[in-house]
Amino acid sequence: MTDGSSDTVTMMSYGMDPFLMSWSPYHGAQYAVLESVAKIVAAGGDIRKIRFTFQEYFKRMIMDPISGQTSSPSDAKRWGEPMAALLGAYDAQMKLGLPSIGGKDSMSGTFNDIDVPPTLCSFAVDVAKLSDVVTDELKEAGHRLVKFGIDKDSYDLPIFEKIMIQYEKITTLMKQGIIKSAYALNGEGIAAALAKMAFGNKLGVKLCKHKELSYYFSRNYGEIVAEVAEEDLASLDASGVVYDRLGKVLEEAVFIYRDEELPLEEALTAWQKPLEKVFPTHSEPQGPALRDELYDADAKGEQIYICKHKVARPKVFIPVFPGTNCEYDTHAAFRRAGADTQTLVFKNMSESDIRDSVAAFEKAVDEAQIVMFSGGFSAGDKKYRTVLSEF
Repeated sequence: MTDGSSDTVTMMSYGMDPFLMSWSPYHGAQYAVLESVAKIVAAGGDIRKIRFTFQEYFKRMIMDPISGQTSSPSDAKRWGEPMAALLGAYDAQMKLGLPSIGGKDSMSGTFNDIDVPPTLCSFAVDVAKLSDVVTDELKEAGHRLVKFGIDKDSYDLPIFEKIMIQYEKITTLMKQGIIKSAYALNGEGIAAALAKMAFGNKLGVKLCKHKELSYYFSRNYGEIVAEVAEEDLASLDASGVVYDRLGKVLEEAVFIYRDEELPLEEALTAWQKPLEKVFPTHSEPQGPALRDELYDADAKGEQIYICKHKVARPKVFIPVFPGTNCEYDTHAAFRRAGADTQTLVFKNMSESDIRDSVAAFEKAVDEAQIVMFSGGFSAGDKKYRTVLSEF
């Protein structure tokens, strides 16, 4: 039903730290899986429904680019890196009880004499309801900030059995509405996570002064920072979830730690600056400024014509090519906004189908006020260019 509605959402996350993978592919793969899971949990997803897919890049096994020697099974390091990573990911899945249902095409990570770091990216996918979703921007001044920790063994590896229990408690607190916002930590640390959470609604953060500064910059793979109302701290204690207090949310847009203060705008500018030239956050006005004068018909002695149709209903044409997706969502969004929509599938089973489709598309474009291309990959994007060139 194109006019129906659904509150089902698909969640997808990833995990991988090249520095950790370089130090230990086994640890790196385990924490890649854990990080992808933590992001789903922080967004309100159900950990029991998660499925994985992996993408791997490793050094070429055939030839050592430095020595020129042909690699063999005796080359322990070169062959050991992918083996260690795959064992780490497999062990994590077995302990979580969550399967991998597919994999991306894995490719050589060597170009001439350049090798990529050992790479195993974990992608986690989950299905949830829109009402389950918890976003990561801070919501209200006066709320408290906490960090949900995880258990590790003597080798600094995650103890997944205990982590599953911790995550399920977090999910329960989210469904009860106790957790207002959440962010899954990675190698960037608590300070970076709190900054990104603060940027959303321009609320400030005051950090607990009893913790050393290094605490806020340590690597915390798999742990989750959350925002809760002060009166709900007792509910955290009653739930048995393991957590630390980090600080509180401020109305003033500033970061405070002991006697140091950093304006939020200064931190936001520093964060955006490296990629500002690549992805500008503001565009310069082009051409002359638009006039916004009030037109007074009575003063000009003119008669005002009142339209019989009070609401305009533009016609939207949504072409559907092989590989197009989201056309149903696009159709529904325009219908909700009050537009009339027309959706046509580009048929390419025969030469006559293609001709007929081009003619039908041309007619639809002529009759529409808006042409909307949905997402997807249509024959490697070539079909779009071929069809449009016909108009």
